[in-house]
This record gives sequence, structure tokens and C-alpha cells, in this order.
Amino acid sequence: MDEPSPYQSPASSGMPSMPLEGAESGAAQAFGVIHIIFGVFGILIGVWNVVGVYLSESMNGIAMPAGPERERLLEVQQRYLAEVGWVSIMTGIFILVLSVLLLISGPKLWKKKASGLRWSNRYAWMSIATKLVSIVVGLLVVLPASREMTEALIKDMAGSSDTMAGFMSVGSSLGVLLGPIFGMVYPVLALILLNRPSVTRFLQD
Repeated sequence: MDEPSPYQSPASSGMPSMPLEGAESGAAQAFGVIHIIFGVFGILIGVWNVVGVYLSESMNGIAMPAGPERERLLEVQQRYLAEVGWVSIMTGIFILVLSVLLLISGPKLWKKKASGLRWSNRYAWMSIATKLVSIVVGLLVVLPASREMTEALIKDMAGSSDTMAGFMSVGSSLGVLLGPIFGMVYPVLALILLNRPSVTRFLQD
């Protein structure tokens, strides 16, 4: 019987490539499932964003006791809704469009279709673009309107101060910036992880 040469690599050294390939091809399916889940929830959130504007207007002040204070608060809130209501509708439309792209690409990625990656890339770039638009609109429209509403609401409150107004202003600023920034994490991950050569070679139409 021939003895194996100590200088020859073992025949089994190349075997682990199959589990690795399976893991790489499974990345597309994993993102496909997540795309579908996010797409379904996105449809619900997008519809609520659009419908919620009209519900807020109709329910504004419904639980407030009658009186001069109620009228003042209603005026402040209605002025705020008039200034930023269109932003909520715009955001809802953005979410609905992105959700449709997710629901198109998700099943295709699950089936390891190359067209699923193309639709996923369209979603990712559009998602990043809409988040940047949201940041700009938030800084130019939502943040000034929020500050104006905050100042009007706390103006006559007992114990109110510039410090309280400052804290509320910082909170509004963080909300305007952090929401879209965190929202960009998933599309960026999808672009990076799904476009690796080790993944794309398993996708075919």
C-alpha cells in the first residue's frame, strides 16, 4: 500500500467550500425574507402616514376641556399641521413606493433570481435618496415648525423656561436627523452584502 506523501495536501482540504457556498447563496434568500417582511410593514406604515394626517385634523382637541386654553392649543396645533401635514403625506408616499420595490425584489431574491438583486438595488438607492430628501425637508420645514409650536405651547405654562424650550428643541432636532440616518442602515447593508461577487454568482434568471 502506498503511503501518502507528507508533502501532499490532504484530499479533504478542499471540501469545506460547499458549506461556504451554501452560506453565500443563502444570503440572498435571507434578504429576500427580510425584504418581504419590511415591505408588508411598510405598506401599513405608509398608509397610516397618509391617513393619519386627516385623522389628526379631525381628532385635534377632542379630549380637551372647553375654554380659552383649548382654543389657543387648537390654534397652535392646527397651524403646525397646516405647515407639516404635507411632509407626512410625502413620507407616506416614499414608504409606499419603497415597500412596493421590496415586495417585488424579496420573492425574486428568495428564488435566487438576478432580477431580484436589480430590484433590490433600485430600492436601496431610492431609499437612500428619499432619506436625504427627508433630512433636508426636516431641517428646512419640520424643525422650524416644531420650534414655533413648542415656544407657543410653553409660553404660558407655569414653570416654563428657556432651558425647557432648549431641551425640546434639541429633541426635535435629533428626531429629524436620527430617523432618516438610521433608516439608511438597511439599504446600505443590502447594497454591500448582496452585491458581493460571492453572492451574485449564485443569482440567475
